[in-house]
Formats: sequence, structure tokens, C-alpha cells
Amino acid sequence: MGIKLNNQQTTSVPKINGIDMLANAKPIKLNNPKQNEPNIDVVTNNQAQQNMKNSVNLNTTKPIQPQNIAKPAQQPESTKPSIIMQQTPSQKSQTQQIIKNEIKPKETTLPPQPQKATNPQTPPTNKQNIQNQMPKAPQTKITTNDLNDDMLKNAITNNYIDSIDRNNELSQIKVDVNQLDFSLTKRVRTYLKKLINSGGSDLHLKAGSKIRARINGDIVIFSEDILSKEDALIFAKELTRGRFHDLTIEKELDMTYIYDANTRFRVNIFFQMEGVSFAFRKIPTTHGTIDELGLPDALNKIVDMERGLVLVTGITGSGKSTTLAAIINEINQKKAKHIITIEDPIEFVHQDAKSMINQRSVGMDTNSFAKALKAALREDPDIILVGEMRDIETIEMALHAAETGHLVLSTLHTLDAKETINRVISVFPSNEQTRIRTTLASTLSAVVSQRLLKSINGGRVAAVELLFKTPRIELIVNEGRDSEILEALAEGKEIYHTQTFDQHLFELVTNGIVSEEAAMEKATSPSDLKLRLQNINFADQQNGDDTITIKN
Repeated sequence: MGIKLNNQQTTSVPKINGIDMLANAKPIKLNNPKQNEPNIDVVTNNQAQQNMKNSVNLNTTKPIQPQNIAKPAQQPESTKPSIIMQQTPSQKSQTQQIIKNEIKPKETTLPPQPQKATNPQTPPTNKQNIQNQMPKAPQTKITTNDLNDDMLKNAITNNYIDSIDRNNELSQIKVDVNQLDFSLTKRVRTYLKKLINSGGSDLHLKAGSKIRARINGDIVIFSEDILSKEDALIFAKELTRGRFHDLTIEKELDMTYIYDANTRFRVNIFFQMEGVSFAFRKIPTTHGTIDELGLPDALNKIVDMERGLVLVTGITGSGKSTTLAAIINEINQKKAKHIITIEDPIEFVHQDAKSMINQRSVGMDTNSFAKALKAALREDPDIILVGEMRDIETIEMALHAAETGHLVLSTLHTLDAKETINRVISVFPSNEQTRIRTTLASTLSAVVSQRLLKSINGGRVAAVELLFKTPRIELIVNEGRDSEILEALAEGKEIYHTQTFDQHLFELVTNGIVSEEAAMEKATSPSDLKLRLQNINFADQQNGDDTITIKN
């Protein structure tokens, strides 16, 4: 039956245990059949959920999100609370604890943030302040004034020089020449003299090791004497003198050592794990001619060139500098030109003959190849020799100089003409390579690639691959058909004087200059060369495409 409120008839409402209830109404106290027990409060589901929310621990720094509260729909029907009866205070608290355990959020809440200490005398609790209050170990700054000579030797020898302040103290390290007796220099000169007399090319000194040299391309033990770490350091001081501080900073140094009027050495000094090492490369000051060096007569075409880019290539120690010196010497004797050389360091010294020659050393006379090459364009040169094209800036400047009408000669560490062209182009970014390829096709006048091999009568001889600019070569380079270069060189031998390595090796073997075994080691295609040597006799060669030229 309906219940009247404010004299109005209302609709029927749900009944719980036979009792009518209104939504959002206050709990109705019922008479308990048992007189000794207190009355109970009856609440609705909405109020039960609100009680659940209120019972959550409020000592958190973040508000509780609704998704963290267990929803009645997610609970089993048997556990859904529809009526919460609050009997005694102890029973009420027990009921709330049960609810807390059931709806405790899975995510761990952050603990309350500690309050800042109001007492200024309270010790700091954060990590930084604790570190600031910890006692600091005394810091000692090492300077060269605190190091005696033995300590300095040990520091440099064992690569502990980084512990010294490079910007201040290390740059002030100087060698007192008056304190040196140069006894080690006299000792090393005996090794250099022995190297010259034996026809060797390189002398190697290493701290803690025996003296070694390169004779006819092979490394051999030159002396049983051992250079100690201390002696190696003292010899570095004797050799570098005022440049010793550069060596300690850069850990390596290039320089030139003059043995006598006819012999000079290019020296590289460097630190290694066991101390200091030295590499001496013999550079004769007398210039051999193209014929004296046994180089192909076709190299005289370069002497007559007026403009373009000429690259002499090969691995280290293949005679690139010697070939360039021979070409410059021929020009100097035959033509009146202004020649500027940029080298690191200067190897062959040229005296003015018909031409005027200015030789500049990187590190002494200029700071870099690129800067010297850029300045050379304003110094009215006819011919520019660049010791090595090491970086993209130097290569671009060399191409620009050749494009503007100068004859530019330089070197690269590449094996043959094909690799040389690819190396020059690949140095540049991909978006620049088409432009560089076009420029190189128009400016490249010659590529001289060399490989040294042992001769039959002792010593070494150069096998040479020659590329000269022809309409076919220019088209191949411009269109990127580099795989056709080798074929074009072989076919242009009679007309353009181009040649491949295998063609020149064939001539060296048939002329009795090198052995077949030595030629096979340096051949581009050993199987093809061997087939030609076995199946072609002298009579067939006279009637074929290849002719044999025997030099006296």
C-alpha cells in the first residue's frame, strides 16, 4: 500500500523485509524484535557506495580515481552489498575495514611528501646537501715544475701525459739543448749509414726492441742492439729539439732529417704502448730521370701538358713521390714555368733551373694543404704539386685549380686507375657526385698507378698502369661506365700509349727484368697473364697486337 507524505499519494516503492523505503530517504529505525539489541540503520545501495568511497585512506597525495574503486558489477552476486547495517561502533568499524580490504586499489599510492624542516639547525636530508657536507679529499694539480727529469720521462713514456694540464703546463715543455750530448743521434747515424750502404729504404727504431730495416721490400733485423725506453725518449728530444712539446701534445710528429748533402730522411715519431718509435724513410736529394728510373717513356707526355689533373697512385712505399720528383725535374730542365709544391714534409729538394720552384711544407710554411692550395691560385703558378689529396676540401680545390687552367699533380693511395676515379667521386656527398664526375671527366688528364716488385738482378722496379685522357675515357668517366676502363686502356696501348698492369708486367717478364713468379704476385689477373706467357712465343708476338720492346 502507498505511503502518504505531505498529504500526497505516492507510488509504490520497493519493500525490504516487508518495509517500504523511499529513495534518498533517511534511514528508518525499526523496532527490533529482540529488545536487548539496538536498532539498526537501513541504507540504500547508493549510500553504501558513498560509504565505500569515504572509507578509502585519505592520506594520499593523489585523489583516488574512479577506476581504482571496485565496481559492484565486477563482483560476484553473492558479494554485492545491497544493505549495510550499522549496529555498534565496533561492528561499524569492522564492517568498514572489510570494505577497505575489498576495494583496495591495485596501484600503490605514493607516500605523503615529507614536510620541509622549519628548524634552520636541522641537518639537510637531501643527497646533494649531504655530499656538500662530506669532507673533500685534497686535490693536487701536477705541473711540469713539480716533475723532475726522471718523472717526466716516465710520464711521457707510459702515456701518462694526459694527467698534466695540456692547455697551460704542457705547452711550456721545452728542451734545453745545452743539456743534451747527442750521443744517441751519433749512434742512430751509424744505423742510417748502414742502411744507405745496403740499399735499404726504411729504418725502424722501437723502444724496447731490436733495430730493424726494410731491404728490397722485406723487414729484416738490422742490429741486435735494443733501444731502451729512456734512450728512445732522449733521442726524441735530440731529434725534435724545439718541437718536442708538439710531439708530447699530438703524440706523433712528421719532420725531415738531413743526413748529408745527398741524402735526406722523412721521419715520423710516434708514441706507442712501450715508449717512442721512429720510422725513417730515405729520400735521395738527387733526382732520377724518367729513363733512369725505368719508367715508361709515355710519362714524358705529362711533361708536355699545360693544364689538367694528373694523379700518381699506389700503396705506401710504391714510389709515388719519386715519380713526381722525376716529372718535376724534367719540367724544370726543359720549360720556364712557375712551380709551387705543397708537401708534408718536403721530400725532394729542387733547385731552380729554367723554372722557378717554391716549395712549401705543411706545418712549417703553411697550416694545411687546402689553405696553401687556395693561396696558390693567387700566386701566379703554372704548375701546382699537392703532396696528397687527403680531404674533400683539398680535392675540390685541386679540381677547381685544374678547371681554371693550371696543371695540378697529386697522389692518392689507390691500386689502379678505376679505383682512383671511384675514390675521388665517392669522397663527396651523393647529391654532389654527378657534378664532381662531370668535372673530373673534363679535367682528368692522366692517372699513373704503380706497383713495386723485385727485379731479377736485385733492387726493385715499378710496374705502371697508364691512363691518358681520350674521347673514349672522358665518355666512360662522365657516364659512370667505370667497368670499361680496363678494356679501354688495353685497347689504346698502340695509339694513346695507355696500358694496364698486366701489359706492362708481360713486357717486364719477356724482357728478363722480373721473374714470372714476381709478376704473378702483382698482376691484376694472374691467370690471364700466365696464359699469355705460356701460349705466346716471340714470333707470334711480332705478328700480333702486342710487340716487345727490349731496352738496352
